[in-house]
Amino acid sequence: MLGTDALRLVAALTHTMPSVSALLRLDHGPQVVVGSDRRCLPDLSPCEVRRLVGDHRHLGRGATGPELTWLASVVAIEVGGPEVTEVVEDVVRVGGRDEPVAAFATLLDPLSTRAVLRDVGHDLLTTGAADAELLRSLRASTFHDEVVGATTVVVASPSGAGEDVRTVVLAASRGCRVTELVESVTATR
Repeated sequence: MLGTDALRLVAALTHTMPSVSALLRLDHGPQVVVGSDRRCLPDLSPCEVRRLVGDHRHLGRGATGPELTWLASVVAIEVGGPEVTEVVEDVVRVGGRDEPVAAFATLLDPLSTRAVLRDVGHDLLTTGAADAELLRSLRASTFHDEVVGATTVVVASPSGAGEDVRTVVLAASRGCRVTELVESVTATR
């Protein structure tokens, strides 16, 4: 079984990025397709899943109900969609537009997320892993979702930036994961 955190991340990502869909594999019964794009034949909209995951997140605080129990049976999640051109780790690249974007979700609040993005950019620049011109050309937006407690990062890049953008966004995503881990360890002390 996947934890609630994975469901929070996919709910935030699909809700923020309408061109991203998710396939939820259950330990029993049919798979559930989540998405806005009718070409994916969604079973649930991102809004519906967002609400369910938000309710599920509060189970430990006394919320109950049969509509929440199937979320506990999710064993795997696949992210994709007709306009998704690439999925690497937890970063989704969406094409089909003038300016492609890469996106990922994190459990960090918006301020912590922005701090990680700034620190990663500084580290990449200092080590020479990214070009200063490239970093200046990227535009990162953060969208926090209070219902699921997750932040989606969307990075727009100029056409033709390619592999270098992937390197930067993967580094940002990994930096967020490390910060999430550090925060979870310090919170349990």
